[in-house]
Amino acid sequence: MGTYAASGGYWISSEASAIVAEPTTLTGSIGVYGGKFDLGPALAKFGVDVRQTTVGGDYAGAFGMGREFTPADRAAFAGWMDRIYANFVARVAAGRKLSPDRVRQIAKGRVWTGAQARQLGLVDEIGGFYQAVDKANQYATRDRKTRKRNFRALWIQRINAGCRAIDPTLTYSRFINALTVTGIEVDRKVLADLAVNEPEAFGAIVAKAQAALAA
Repeated sequence: MGTYAASGGYWISSEASAIVAEPTTLTGSIGVYGGKFDLGPALAKFGVDVRQTTVGGDYAGAFGMGREFTPADRAAFAGWMDRIYANFVARVAAGRKLSPDRVRQIAKGRVWTGAQARQLGLVDEIGGFYQAVDKANQYATRDRKTRKRNFRALWIQRINAGCRAIDPTLTYSRFINALTVTGIEVDRKVLADLAVNEPEAFGAIVAKAQAALAA
């Protein structure tokens, strides 16, 4: 987080895997504020008669700027603000692994510096842009080997299923061996995509592999 990342800025940051802030970053401001302008009286001073036509439900005209909120409008709007605030608190609690009660203690719209936010548990590290890039790189690469293994297993499953759909006796290993014998080089990911999305093209490759096995 740079110079300023409060309110909506912290809403966005709160569910990140890690948050890096500068010591003087202004952040926090976990709260919700809203309202509307009632311009009717001001415009009336200039001879402008503001009238409103409401079409729809009970609150369709609630945000018209020609009148103030009715008691019902105000109650509905307050409930809406309360729900947004509760969602904000829950989001921060989940993202920062804090209890909702703890979040409420440090919320209420109060603004904190990055250093203060670090002490309160709203930030993981104090640093700048380059520290944030290093941290992002760590998270981007930490599970790379696992993801690669998972994708490879998925490709094998798709290729094997494609082979069996054409010939129940043709296994993945026999198919790959046949491709090697015939000198056909196709990336496993491409083969998996063909097996799912282009069965005719995949079938043509399988036919060549079967011919090699029969030779």
